[in-house]
Amino acid sequence: MKIRKGFVTNSSSTNFGTMLVSSLGAVGISSIINMLNMDFKAKKKSYVRLVVEAPKSRYVLPGDPVPIRAHVVKVEIEDGVILGEPTVVADATITCVTGCSVVESSGSDHYITTNETLLEKASGQIRFEIAALYEGQAMKANLDFSLAAFDISPTEGTFVTLLKNEEPLSIKCNVPVQFDYDFDANLIEIERTLETDSKVDLNLIENITEPEKIFNKHTCRVKKDYKIRANMNGYIAEKVYTAYFLNEGILVPKQLKEPIVIKCYKDDEAAKRTDKAFVLPIKVVTYDKKLKTLQTNVSLTNTLQFEFHARSKQGHLDPGVAQKIVEDAEIIAELLPDDGAADSKKPYARYRIYANALAEAELDKIEIMIRIISDGDNIGEIQLDGLLLPRIDLKGLIRQFIEYPLGTLAGKNMILGNIDTFMEALDYLSDVVMIKSGNPRYHPGKNIMYLREIPESLDSYKAVQTLYHELVHVIEEMNSDTSGTEAFDERHAYFMQYMSDVAFSLAKLERGTVSDIQATIGEAIDKYHSIFFNWANLIVKANEGEIFSWFGSRCLTPHKQFENYMNFPTLCDTNYISDDMKQTIGDLFAKHYFPGNIMGRWKENGGLFDGTIWRISWNNGFLNKLTPEVKGYTFKETSRRWIGGSEMKLEVNYFVIRESDKDEDDLTAVFDGGSFQPDQPNYPDIKTLKLTWKANRTLSECILGDHRDKELTLSRI
Repeated sequence: MKIRKGFVTNSSSTNFGTMLVSSLGAVGISSIINMLNMDFKAKKKSYVRLVVEAPKSRYVLPGDPVPIRAHVVKVEIEDGVILGEPTVVADATITCVTGCSVVESSGSDHYITTNETLLEKASGQIRFEIAALYEGQAMKANLDFSLAAFDISPTEGTFVTLLKNEEPLSIKCNVPVQFDYDFDANLIEIERTLETDSKVDLNLIENITEPEKIFNKHTCRVKKDYKIRANMNGYIAEKVYTAYFLNEGILVPKQLKEPIVIKCYKDDEAAKRTDKAFVLPIKVVTYDKKLKTLQTNVSLTNTLQFEFHARSKQGHLDPGVAQKIVEDAEIIAELLPDDGAADSKKPYARYRIYANALAEAELDKIEIMIRIISDGDNIGEIQLDGLLLPRIDLKGLIRQFIEYPLGTLAGKNMILGNIDTFMEALDYLSDVVMIKSGNPRYHPGKNIMYLREIPESLDSYKAVQTLYHELVHVIEEMNSDTSGTEAFDERHAYFMQYMSDVAFSLAKLERGTVSDIQATIGEAIDKYHSIFFNWANLIVKANEGEIFSWFGSRCLTPHKQFENYMNFPTLCDTNYISDDMKQTIGDLFAKHYFPGNIMGRWKENGGLFDGTIWRISWNNGFLNKLTPEVKGYTFKETSRRWIGGSEMKLEVNYFVIRESDKDEDDLTAVFDGGSFQPDQPNYPDIKTLKLTWKANRTLSECILGDHRDKELTLSRI
């Protein structure tokens, strides 16, 4: 057997071979009979070809159709004359033998998959085997394609801020392609070094100018994925390039709880200063060019500098005064003596932070900023939030106590005192003596106050209130108030003491710091009664003129105050709580406050519900239960509200079911106890109570019928 130009010939009268064409229409005599394979001297000879029709391009894209046709074609020649046209004498089989996973076949048509997972696993080579049998002669041909391949190298790079380091990136494809990529210009600068229709080489250069916008005190490494796309004649393939941005800097743990609390201790408790110091794990990381990563710089980590500064806003304190308090505390940051330093085995240091002196202030908390600085190049400082807890002085305690309700609806109408007046009272004192037994008290004439403790903050509310109470007596002496009976001596102090209880309860309610809203409202109503009717004032009425002129305090009557709280959603202008919570507070005050003593059992005389017994629970302004005992009907209270003003009128809405036929209705019961003087704190004792039933639905459907809008009289029983 001889091989000539890819055709197979033998000594018989038939010449076998193969040929590839792009279209069967191109198959003719001239294409089958190659001059180098013809023997015009032969008496008679046949030429048989396995003709394979396939695309010209040997590169295929995902989604491409690959039409392949194959037939056995024959032509004859005799005495140098070609007889007739080529004819198809046999069919061929087409089988994918390499890259089968990415080929979907339908007859003679084949399609390249677009399944990304399969494409990623494919080798990139596809081979079809074409086979035919004619006159016992087997003919075969292999048809090879390459899957269009898009690749990037490397797939990731590392960039260190402020170092302008470069990372190469090569993007290539085995077919002509359009590349698309979109790096963040503020992070990476692009420099093209080579560009063809199937390849681009780039230098990617770190271009970060403001690291503080990307990194913080907890983060030194940021990962960013960029999509690189190759458009291959409409098919778009994507690869991901991962850029790691590293920032040399000072790091603290993400679990660090701020603010860092630094408490001042007295000299006789000096051991607590270090024993209870705050321990801060921290490290400085710098770039290691060999490892291409950040490593703890032991030297820089162990030599950090700390600065402590008061924040600009500290309540009423001047910034300069606040800073002096911070300086007086002598805050120290130092490596723990035994194992605080970082080393080759421990990639962080442990600094202890504490106040080495007792600082006093008019606030129990001073907000501070902690600056941490390194000597390393390109190492930016970090800032931590801190709280310095000085020992609060008496002026600071009283100022906070008086100011606490401010900013709430309670604080608009309940003033606990003039701060300057109370400051003068503290200056008026000759001494404050601590006692271990007996009651706290003020000794007139000697100007000495005796206390069991000096509290450190408003958290010790009762102890601060005791100081406030005793200062009332100091101010009385400053106004030449003479001592009398015990009740006379306490007439102002107990008035203001209970006023402070109510002011704090209401302020906490408005700030959303109470767990039980209804219980707090009940407590506020009860304590409000005690402002005017505590044991001392029941004997000697407080002089409200002196309350205002001597102490700078004032207080509305409970009727006017709680009418305001019934309209809380409208009158409240704080953002401590949600609108829904404001509405809840308003509704609960409307439900539970009533200015007249309505306590007892009342009998309904006449009307549809004649004989109904009303059980009403009321105490010191707090209206609890209002329960009807009625036959033939079921009552369910849906809402109730004192209408306010000078009327002791209560509107209660009920959902009513008539048990005989289950008819339903919405009714309003209006209880009227008459008028009163809301400028007076008294709770009038209601002798006569009138009741009117009103319909809330269409009148023709109302259960009441002719009984609606008719005034009845309730009698106590």
